[in-house]
Amino acid sequence: MDLGAIAVFVKIVEAGSLSKAARLLNMPKTTVSAKLAALEKQLGVNLIHRTTRKLHVTEAGEKYFHHCANAVREVELGNAALESSQSTPTGVLKITAPVDIGHTVLPRVIRAYLAKYPDITVELVISNQIVDLVEEGVDLAIRAGSLKDSSLIAKRFFDLHANLWASPAYVQRFGKFIHPKDLVKAAFVGRKGIDVLRLTNDKSEVDVLVVSRVLADDLETIKALTILGEGISWLPDFLSADAVEAGTLVPVLPQWKSKGIGAVYFVYASQKYASPKVRAFIQTALDVVSSGMSK
Repeated sequence: MDLGAIAVFVKIVEAGSLSKAARLLNMPKTTVSAKLAALEKQLGVNLIHRTTRKLHVTEAGEKYFHHCANAVREVELGNAALESSQSTPTGVLKITAPVDIGHTVLPRVIRAYLAKYPDITVELVISNQIVDLVEEGVDLAIRAGSLKDSSLIAKRFFDLHANLWASPAYVQRFGKFIHPKDLVKAAFVGRKGIDVLRLTNDKSEVDVLVVSRVLADDLETIKALTILGEGISWLPDFLSADAVEAGTLVPVLPQWKSKGIGAVYFVYASQKYASPKVRAFIQTALDVVSSGMSK
């Protein structure tokens, strides 16, 4: 019995189409179709009815799938466990991340990762769109907020915090802000949908009304306008770190902080063992962040 053909059959049923199974298996569609046909011929039954529009698993195919799926899964786990035990990451690591993180945190992490593992190549998909990891062959995603797909594994990368920032010239022009109530005279470079900010000094909380002269839906644009002195902005700390280091942004009301606004996660397809290249990247990223993202 051709175990490879059985694995192809299982993947076809799980994927729901020959084309998607071919992408997941990194095989030509013609090869996938041929392996399925050979398995059906060997078994003497039709496992799947195929049309130009859709695929339908036969009753015999359903029974065969349920018997074979667990066995194929165990083989995959065995291969993953063996790969996981190997110490040196090699090959191509495909990563997707949102634009803000792709422009700030990620380059520092990749520099450290490539320096540590010279046999690795990194392929980046920088997009605010949610990428289907399995269909697109992505090894690792970096995502902010809650995880909706329960079939994926998430590991915390770093907590998100945001604070008020302004250019030194803006602060010099309008004077220092001592208390949140002083912000009533301030102009903001705001983000659409954020009208009120809640600040705390660990003793009390104050809601600040955001009156914006400029609104934008892109954080990099807000940051650039803030650096140019167009007002105060509320930005994630990871995004403002390089400007703070360069001296082009300074904190406003440093004793008053915003509450945590969530976290950023590593996300990868559900499996018992992450591959060495994924595990090594995650550890490198955690090391870079813990050493200080502004360095």
